[in-house]
Amino acid sequence: MFMEALADAGVLQGLSRELSYNLAAHTMIGAAKMVLETKKHPAGLKDDVCSPSGCTINAMYHLEKNGFRSLLMDAVGVATEIARKDEQ
Repeated sequence: MFMEALADAGVLQGLSRELSYNLAAHTMIGAAKMVLETKKHPAGLKDDVCSPSGCTINAMYHLEKNGFRSLLMDAVGVATEIARKDEQ
């Protein structure tokens, strides 16, 4: 769903659907590879690319303001709770 949302955002901004899915997939692959290869904390990598008053830090602010992390954490919690009930 996250990748699909990234791709939809690209289409909303005028990119073709094909290019949007390609960029979204490579964005996720690239971010994961950076964490695995550099061994840096994801927050450190984010700090490395957020320039003062730049587009990335503004996007991060918008995500934080709207509960992005807590929403993902809640979703994992719900899935875990259901999975544990299924194990019983």
